[in-house]
Amino acid sequence: MVKWKWYYNLLITFIISGLWHGANWTFIFWGLLHGLYLIFSFATASSSNLVTHKIFGNVPRLKALIDVVVTFILVYFAWVFFRAETIQDAFFIIKKILTLNKDISLFTLTINDFGIFNFVISIFSILILFIYEVGRHFKKLNQNFNSVIATSCILFILTLLLGVMGSKSFIYFQF
Repeated sequence: MVKWKWYYNLLITFIISGLWHGANWTFIFWGLLHGLYLIFSFATASSSNLVTHKIFGNVPRLKALIDVVVTFILVYFAWVFFRAETIQDAFFIIKKILTLNKDISLFTLTINDFGIFNFVISIFSILILFIYEVGRHFKKLNQNFNSVIATSCILFILTLLLGVMGSKSFIYFQF
């Protein structure tokens, strides 16, 4: 099959999967983003491998770890569109995530504040996962079952504290 046809079919498949999740432009855009992510990944694979080999050398685990973090960020970004009511709401949320309010101090933030506090907690959570992955892959840290359980409990508690627990119903019950 010609490469552009394969990319076209991949994109259509992901747009349809977005439509399958809901009859709203946000879901279609969510599917489009995932399709574009994959097309970009496949289209740049050979040049990306050359560049990453020059940057990371003979440490393929580090490249794999960075790939996981980048994938997490891209999927997390796409989830904003999946959950938003409208495309405009999604871009508003993204703007709020990326805009740091200079009038807010970390010490005056509450759980209901949106922005810096959630960003700091997200970075903290990613760092915990990063340390775990480094320890697991490079065996420099002595990771055991208890530390994995403790980390999971901390992340679970943070999710309970920071999660949106309002009166919104489960997303699939909204149809």
